Amino acid sequence: MGAIAALEAAEAENAANERNLEILTTAVGNADREIAALRACIAELEAQVPKWIPVTERLPEPDEWVLVSNGLWTGVGRYHPDEYEEPQTFWQSETSEFIELCGPKVLCWMPLPAAPTSQQGKSSLSGKEEA
Repeated sequence: MGAIAALEAAEAENAANERNLEILTTAVGNADREIAALRACIAELEAQVPKWIPVTERLPEPDEWVLVSNGLWTGVGRYHPDEYEEPQTFWQSETSEFIELCGPKVLCWMPLPAAPTSQQGKSSLSGKEEA
């Protein structure tokens, strides 16, 4: 191969490499945008997931039914401020038992999920989606 032919082959290879680099740069840019969009979706979904709230951080509204846990037991309960003299007896279960008389103090709580709509209830009971 002559010097000119070698130079032309090298220039053609360089042009092909530049095209490949441009294609890859575009693909990486697109992937970066897709990753950013997916991270935003993940953050939005994570924000929708109920999280346990420590009672030291915040208490639920009075008499609001919530999910409560004392580390050994988890169930539905409600908080009654100013109703009883002993602060450890402020939490009642759905059976009206004072949770903290039966075990350790309530540590955390979270809101109960919203009840299903009538359409959601129909589709989940039948196992089929309603059109």
